[in-house]
Amino acid sequence: MLIKNVNIIKSDGIIKGSLVIEDGKIKDITTGTADEKKFQNIIDGNGKYLSPGFIDVHNHGNYGKDAMEGTYEALHTMATFHIKNGVTGFLATTMTDTNEATLKAIKNAVAYIKENSEKYENKSQVLGIHMEGPYFSMLKKGAQPAEGIKEPLVQEIEEYLKESQGKLKLLALAPEVKGAIEAIKYLKAKGVTVSLGHSNGTYEETMKGTRGGSH
Repeated sequence: MLIKNVNIIKSDGIIKGSLVIEDGKIKDITTGTADEKKFQNIIDGNGKYLSPGFIDVHNHGNYGKDAMEGTYEALHTMATFHIKNGVTGFLATTMTDTNEATLKAIKNAVAYIKENSEKYENKSQVLGIHMEGPYFSMLKKGAQPAEGIKEPLVQEIEEYLKESQGKLKLLALAPEVKGAIEAIKYLKAKGVTVSLGHSNGTYEETMKGTRGGSH
């Protein structure tokens, strides 16, 4: 496939030219025009902009659906809406809730990812899971339900990781809460990115968490 006459957004600037796709992947980017005789499918961009798809790492839901519903329909609706808006990949994001509800959402996301691993032509790809909470500061809970906020326990996180089957990519917590440093160390060792969220920590507490509990 050839996409011609477009302003291609690259990491180091914008070029006017053409883009060649082969077997679903970008094969070449050229300035100016290309030999159209080589291609079966040609799209004329009419001078519009062509950019890489957006990646949304923090998305609870859209179009009336939420990842915490724990249903195939919810994630399918979210993925279909995303692709129409230029988002080609996202992390299904949970929020503070009961252990049971969180596990349901995680298991559903894993099942959805497996079932749709080769079916992303008309929808955004679910790249994994982002757990936002429940290990936050009560003082900075924001929209997180107070009744679900608690201190992190490695044993509980271990269960989430087991059920996520490698799909848990990001977990947000407050580094100053009791048990956070141990949780950060554990998650780091398992290859999960930890982000600071809904925190009331001091500079020292935050830096300790950033260092992964090493100091």
